[in-house]
Amino acid sequence: MANTDSTTNCGKDVRDSTLVRNSLSSCLRDSNKSPKRQLTNRSVSFPENDNQIVTGYLEPVNPWEYAESTNKETVLVNYLRSCEKHGTKPIQTVIDQLEYFDYDEIGSERFDCLNLKSEQLILGSCEALEEVLKRLQFHKISLEDTGLDDEAAVALFDMIEYYEAATQLNISNNNSIGVRGWQAASRMLKRTKCLEELECRNTVLTEQVVPILGRALRLGTQLQVLKLEACSLSGRSLVVLVAGLKLNTTLKELYLGENYLGSIDGLQLAGLLKCNTTLQLLDLSNNGLEDSGVAHICDALCEQSKPAGLGILVLWNNKLGPGSAYHVGKALRGNDTLEVLNIGQNDIGDQFLNDIQDSLIENHNLLRLGIQSTNISGEGALTLAHVLTKNSTLQRIDVRDNNIEVSGVAAFAEALRQNTSITQIDLDDQPRGRISDTLEKYSETVDEVRSACCRNEAGGDEALLRARLSVMAARKISLTCDTLRPVSKSLSPQPQSPPSYPQQSFLQVGCETKRGGRLRSPAPSPIPSPVASPSPTRTRFQVSRVNEDSPPETPPVFSFNPSRSRFKVTVVEPSGEQQHSAFIPQPLHSQQQQQQNPSTPPRTRKLSSWVPMVSPGLEIKAASGLEKLLGLFQNPFTRGTQSGNTVDTSGDGSGATWPASRAAPPPVETSAHSASLSHLTVIPPTG
Repeated sequence: MANTDSTTNCGKDVRDSTLVRNSLSSCLRDSNKSPKRQLTNRSVSFPENDNQIVTGYLEPVNPWEYAESTNKETVLVNYLRSCEKHGTKPIQTVIDQLEYFDYDEIGSERFDCLNLKSEQLILGSCEALEEVLKRLQFHKISLEDTGLDDEAAVALFDMIEYYEAATQLNISNNNSIGVRGWQAASRMLKRTKCLEELECRNTVLTEQVVPILGRALRLGTQLQVLKLEACSLSGRSLVVLVAGLKLNTTLKELYLGENYLGSIDGLQLAGLLKCNTTLQLLDLSNNGLEDSGVAHICDALCEQSKPAGLGILVLWNNKLGPGSAYHVGKALRGNDTLEVLNIGQNDIGDQFLNDIQDSLIENHNLLRLGIQSTNISGEGALTLAHVLTKNSTLQRIDVRDNNIEVSGVAAFAEALRQNTSITQIDLDDQPRGRISDTLEKYSETVDEVRSACCRNEAGGDEALLRARLSVMAARKISLTCDTLRPVSKSLSPQPQSPPSYPQQSFLQVGCETKRGGRLRSPAPSPIPSPVASPSPTRTRFQVSRVNEDSPPETPPVFSFNPSRSRFKVTVVEPSGEQQHSAFIPQPLHSQQQQQQNPSTPPRTRKLSSWVPMVSPGLEIKAASGLEKLLGLFQNPFTRGTQSGNTVDTSGDGSGATWPASRAAPPPVETSAHSASLSHLTVIPPTG
């Protein structure tokens, strides 16, 4: 026995040494000995006549070729005809607005608004709107509460992107938009050069949707205003959104109110302010940042400096207390870009104003201070009056809904005799206590304060200085916000009704923004991808744009021939890698129904339904417990014969075994429409 083992080991050593020697000889082989292909002499010649080099050319696509001679009758007739073609009922709101528009005076400018709020939009309704969007452009399109699903959203976002239909888009209260719809919205944001504002209130953005939106914001868009209020963006969703906004260089206004943000989320917002210096407005109203969360934000503000930095910060109703005074005062001393600060609806009291008094006196950038409903009494009013005698920059203070008595209002009137910069102090018309003997005196003092503010607004020694400092004076900013009712933390956050925020833009005065003109041609859209990808938009169809007068090249299975469309559909033969796919196309009954209903238009953008089909004559024998266990370690999509335990699947005892039966499955009976179906892979049941 020992002699036999020695002989075996010796043979193994010889094989190993031979393998190593062959490998070394392969690596050290002289490359000069390898045969080289001899290159023959080649030459390139051109025709003598330059006109023979270019045989033809194509004119750039003009999406607004129908907008040159647009009138009311043309738009209405084509819209009604499109509704009939797509088998949908015309929307009366759209008809009324099309009849109201003045087509003669608008010229090449955009119409004001296309309002579709609360109109239930399905795919056919959206397709019919293309006849309107290809002829008219708008400043704003409102799709609020329209019940958009993925199919309708993809169609509308594609049209808005292709025709540059709007500069402001409102898609609030549409919770049925899924991943595919947001992917289309992402493409729209990246490709549209005229879209400046996106409003998406009261819409839950899941962890699958936020990365899609974040990638669009990171790659560079023309978006300047983004409203994401009541979108459940706390925690991980906020982290992903902030990661995309850190590299954004165009966004100027970000609204994140009513998102249940906590103190930990304040750290993420601080990181955003440290990296992004183009953001001018940050609205965090109706959240729960508390003192610790605001501390992170104030530390980030101290690192910003002119000319770039945050200009407006709204901390309305964030559970702040007197302890936040230290951090706010630090930001007022160290930041030279903040011009509007709203900390209303927080229980800060008189102690807060007393602690930030010196910071307000030293600050020369803050223009407007909102401290409405902050539990301030006459003592706090005296502190503010002292600040006004030393500060010549503040222009507006909102102290409504506080218990300011006659003594506090009188202190304001006395301070305004020296101050020439304050143009508005918001006071209650009547004191909260409503004491009868002081009501008349209170009203007289309020009128005196308002008269002094009107005097300062009309002019004075520092009128030119105010005009230079007040870069936001023309914005008519309201320091009043709606308060969100407190909700128990034990309950899951639900979207709340959107508050009525001011509709004016907060962009800097004098900054000209680039708006897309009617006749500016955008990049071709949609752009077909030549490489198949595992994304949800993978399909057998490739979409390409052709001349509208060219004959259709759609397969004969579609009996409907769309006209006047920016798309054509051509069947793409599956590549070699896709011929062995384990997926099976749409069941035959859906194609038969489509042939029976020729009035139904073809689905040019919808994904094909992939449903696996199993032969009804195939029976699978139940497997034993051991065979079930072994089946878990086998790849059900692997073709060919494999070793291991087998299961009889023939049903007649002929010996067809599993997984050997997978190599040659029984043929599947199909009709002429499914002649190209691949063989099916049969997987034995595991239970």
